[in-house]
Amino acid sequence: MILGTISTGLAIAVIRDTNQQGFAKGMSTASLCVSAVVFVIGLLLSVSLMLMMH
Repeated sequence: MILGTISTGLAIAVIRDTNQQGFAKGMSTASLCVSAVVFVIGLLLSVSLMLMMH
């Protein structure tokens, strides 16, 4: 979670920087998408596990 938070912050900083173009901006956008998917999957699995324990 800590590394994901740091990488998300860096990716947002690269996307906001108007001087960056091309490969860096594309890779940071892709990393944000991957981070979001991993977060949603982890959240769904955690909620599912919590509901099964009840």
